[in-house]
Amino acid sequence: VGIIMVVISTTMLASILTTMNIESGSVRHLVHAREKGEADKASGFVIFTRRLWLYATPIVMSGYLIAAYYMTSDRSDDYFVVYVLGSFSITLMGWLRINARHANVLSRQLAGTIPTLLIRPALLLALLAGGFYAGLTLTPKLVIGFYVLSALIAIAIQFVLLYPTFSFIRNGVHDFTPSRQWLKTGLLLTSSLIILEYFQDMILAL
Repeated sequence: VGIIMVVISTTMLASILTTMNIESGSVRHLVHAREKGEADKASGFVIFTRRLWLYATPIVMSGYLIAAYYMTSDRSDDYFVVYVLGSFSITLMGWLRINARHANVLSRQLAGTIPTLLIRPALLLALLAGGFYAGLTLTPKLVIGFYVLSALIAIAIQFVLLYPTFSFIRNGVHDFTPSRQWLKTGLLLTSSLIILEYFQDMILAL
């Protein structure tokens, strides 16, 4: 149970690094751009966040696995395998979070948050219950595997629900000139994000 909770908590925290928490600035930057009719900046904000996620994810995952390797070097090799499985959730949780934040300010709160706050944990619970009643031994590797699978399914559902919402990013040009301000806002809001949403994960990770 300890290793499972540590892997979940550390990957949750690591997922913040994949976007530098830019999505927390959606209320300010995305809404402001759309209200002023600056469609290029609105689409640029969404695209920039996604590109940052894409470029940062392999770096964050590599750093995470290096740290996990040295943390588990004097323990069973199975522990490191659990961290390897869990590392895939870093990119998945980052993607779920940025789309949920963007959807919130685009008046699609339910479509954005239900997959991550309801469907994902419900799927994980169902998989664990199914594994238990099937007579499987719920080892850390199996539980984290279910955890990653539930996040992957949630992403697919979220994508289908939000595809029409993000039609504005598939047309026209994208303006990335305020990218420094977007990064600054995200980094400044990181502490509040951890305190409000991930404080328990920080405690467990430590």
